Amino acid sequence: METSTDETSSADRIHGTISLSNDDWAALTSLKQSRSHYCVARASHIPAELSVSFEYFNQGGANAIFKIHSWSPSAPTNHQYFLFVDANIEDLLATPVRQPKLIDKVLRVNRGLEKTLRSEEVISGFYDHVRPLFAPKARLTTVVLTPRAECTLGPVSMPDLDWRTYLMDHQGVMLHPKVMEDLRSKCDAICREDGTQTTKPWGILLPDLSPQLGSSITVEVKPKWLSQSPTAPSNALRCRTCALQVAKPKDVTKYVCPLKLLGGSRDVVYPWVSGRVAEQLGVDVKSIGPQVQAQATDIASHLAKYISEGHGRDLLRRLEVLQRNLDQQGVLYRKRIMTTSQETRHAFDHNLRLAMTLRDCSLYLRIGYNSSGVIPGTIDCKLGDLDFKSADKIEDWAIKERELLESGAYTRRTNDDPGCLITGRLL
Repeated sequence: METSTDETSSADRIHGTISLSNDDWAALTSLKQSRSHYCVARASHIPAELSVSFEYFNQGGANAIFKIHSWSPSAPTNHQYFLFVDANIEDLLATPVRQPKLIDKVLRVNRGLEKTLRSEEVISGFYDHVRPLFAPKARLTTVVLTPRAECTLGPVSMPDLDWRTYLMDHQGVMLHPKVMEDLRSKCDAICREDGTQTTKPWGILLPDLSPQLGSSITVEVKPKWLSQSPTAPSNALRCRTCALQVAKPKDVTKYVCPLKLLGGSRDVVYPWVSGRVAEQLGVDVKSIGPQVQAQATDIASHLAKYISEGHGRDLLRRLEVLQRNLDQQGVLYRKRIMTTSQETRHAFDHNLRLAMTLRDCSLYLRIGYNSSGVIPGTIDCKLGDLDFKSADKIEDWAIKERELLESGAYTRRTNDDPGCLITGRLL
């Protein structure tokens, strides 16, 4: 789709709509969807109140995140601005999307790495496979072992609760080449090392839960493995996530055993939460004044209670039940089912991918505050990073699990124990 900026956005605005070029319509029509969101380069005659720009925010292993800002009269004259439109293929009309619907969102763009799903695949995987897991009376088809050590498929019914409101809406948007050019100029990680663009011009609009200094903070909880690995040895001293922490240590001051998040009391959860709050506030809790210290303590107490006693705990329990039912045998069992039916093999791989998706998600907790402390009723809780894992990663998971077993990461004693809840129960 090679179109110029002027060609793309040069048609007149008519009754709240704009016209796109023939090339743009052809690209949108190829998506075979009656309605599509599209981000194009803004022409000079398009009203400023419709214009937005992108600011690089951060990046993960597979994606780059950009904040969306409204037009500013103080911006440099060479500043790039863009326009979001809601395109209706049937009547060839494109309706501009107003700024208020955009500036509370971020744009996520796939970096184009191997073994990661592209944006359009993420969206379909989320709505077709991941989101239904959180619906009331969700039914799972699980692979179970019979007493005779045979694999069969069995249904599992989930409780009659609807947790879909805690999931982030994923809104796909097609990106004009000029938009991609601007994003790549702000984050070269979108391209491969040889400099070629490998990702399709698609992005995902997600809620912006980033903190606002002086008014809100956001704590990210990585639930990881909320139940023990099915292939962990019977004499394991620690859970799967703590075993990985022993094998490949990361910053211990930011680490917390996921079993403590799931089953720990408020007193158990509070120290970790307090550290994250201090980090977000940009202060050292031990050296700050009494007013700020009281503020930080109030925020941490509310969050710790939400995680250990409130909806946060209920949501973690839902994740734990799903993880356990979707992966009852473990990735190393996969070789033993290769002689079973194709339906069973497909169900095993599908469920394993879902379980690993739920083990790699994030729980975002944003809470509002002022000089007096927490603003009541302002905790916003969302599950994110629920990208349905690619089947290409299954062998990688098997290799990692074998490494943990062979290195003794589950069982060996160490002076740098990460504080696993299992270890505490054994002492």
